[in-house]
Amino acid sequence: MRVGCAPDTFLGGGHQTARRLIDEGAISAPLSGTAFMLNHGHEHWHPVPAFYYAAGGGPMFYMSPYYLTNLVNLLGPVARVQGSVTTGFAERIVGSGPKTGEAIKVATPTHVTGLLHFANGAVVSVTTSFDVWQHRHGHIEIYGTEGSLVVPDPNRFGGAVSLARRREPCVDIPLSHGFADGNFRILGLAAMARAIRAGRPLRCSGDVAFHVLEVMEAFGRSGEAGRTIDTHSRCERPAALPPRSVLGELD
Repeated sequence: MRVGCAPDTFLGGGHQTARRLIDEGAISAPLSGTAFMLNHGHEHWHPVPAFYYAAGGGPMFYMSPYYLTNLVNLLGPVARVQGSVTTGFAERIVGSGPKTGEAIKVATPTHVTGLLHFANGAVVSVTTSFDVWQHRHGHIEIYGTEGSLVVPDPNRFGGAVSLARRREPCVDIPLSHGFADGNFRILGLAAMARAIRAGRPLRCSGDVAFHVLEVMEAFGRSGEAGRTIDTHSRCERPAALPPRSVLGELD
């Protein structure tokens, strides 16, 4: 039996271009990075938003699978997690639909932040929040010994990839991979079918998903315990796609 799991957005052209640049040494050795998913929650538009604020909800479990899976694609598995969690508001007020005006009791952290210590030595600061009105942070940036790489929204397949070498200005890099101009949410399944037929490891594998789940859960454990949490799972870095792949060329 083979187990695959979303997300598959890291297979998109924007993220595979970023992966190629790292693999080719465009920033040399990755040292550090940042990842931000910040907003003020979903009660202003979602007609039934209570599940976002129930136990097991919150910004980390809602959106960070996209961010963390992409970071594993770029940098490999995480060895240790240092986390801190807070809850900015005890209640949320529904702002649309038939439940408008109803109060929701918040039962989960709504601001989760911390450090990921990757097995390759890189350290990435991650913040996910439902407590932020406005900000100017980018989605993901990776900093290496010879430059910096700006990675697009990990919830999308495309987007601009920018590179700055040392003190040179940041410039957009032409995308070297396909699947960047649409919402290819079937891409991981297509790649899975090709992998099964070819007898090779899955890119969107259960091992990657389990590792990302352990990392997400470690943020809360670390915040509650006030100490660094070592991860026990490891996964292989998903194989990069060849440039300009099409659905029939996902090997």
